[in-house]
Amino acid sequence: MAWIEVKAQGPYGTRDEVIRLLIDAGSPGVLEDEPAGPSETAGCSGLTAYLLSAPQDGPRALSERLRRLGWSVSFLPYTEVNWQERWKRFLRPVRSGGFLVRPVWSRAKGRKGEVVIEIDPGMAFGTGSHPSTRLCLRGISLLLRGGNAPLERAGCTLLDVGTGSGILAIAAMKLGIRKATGIDIDPAALSNARKNTRLNNVKVALTKRPLEEVPGLFTLVVANIQSKTLLELRPLLTRKVRPEGFLLLSGILKEEAEEVKRGFAAVGLKPYRVLRSGEWAALLLRKV
Repeated sequence: MAWIEVKAQGPYGTRDEVIRLLIDAGSPGVLEDEPAGPSETAGCSGLTAYLLSAPQDGPRALSERLRRLGWSVSFLPYTEVNWQERWKRFLRPVRSGGFLVRPVWSRAKGRKGEVVIEIDPGMAFGTGSHPSTRLCLRGISLLLRGGNAPLERAGCTLLDVGTGSGILAIAAMKLGIRKATGIDIDPAALSNARKNTRLNNVKVALTKRPLEEVPGLFTLVVANIQSKTLLELRPLLTRKVRPEGFLLLSGILKEEAEEVKRGFAAVGLKPYRVLRSGEWAALLLRKV
């Protein structure tokens, strides 16, 4: 079976938007190339995608969309794609916030005190490797671990907006919270998340319901999405947080953090902590 290999390179800040374009064009997943140097420092990212045939409106149209975002792109013939072996080359165990997230084929051992999360990454639903996900794991740990943690685990409920592979909901359940709910608009992502909850022997309520239709209020709401979407969802996200509860926002470029913080402060969410990793930031906010 012949495939087309798409190689793209461009600014790190628009990486997530380019990934969406490549998946919309038909790629079952997108691989982040091993950088020659620290990509966050260089501000440049390389991506590889695979298409079973040319995009419906042609390579030229896809190239133009990527070039508008400052990206260069090339198309090459590619055959005999063994996805399972290819993922194994690119996916590595991830440590953050006292968690070890490892793919099912990894033999990495948890260190003393680490909580191990095992995932079958599927094709495009999150592996824990992106800085925005690692920041979320740090935020969850900060809120729930240790004697001075501001949330009591036994009474905590979590809503994970855009759950993907379910890593964040699984992490919170493994720390002993009472209940976690994950929502996602992609049925394939929900299927992958269900597989991962079974791998980790935890129960997470998973649904494709839109955010406004999810019942109840939550002690902690987590949303790892782009800043623009976070601001668009501001009223809905805020309404899902119970009084004195927390909202953890990630997927935010560091230069956008103040704008997002101001936007949510305007609807009654008080800044609690800012977490940073290279180009990325996460905000911990408390509902007053």
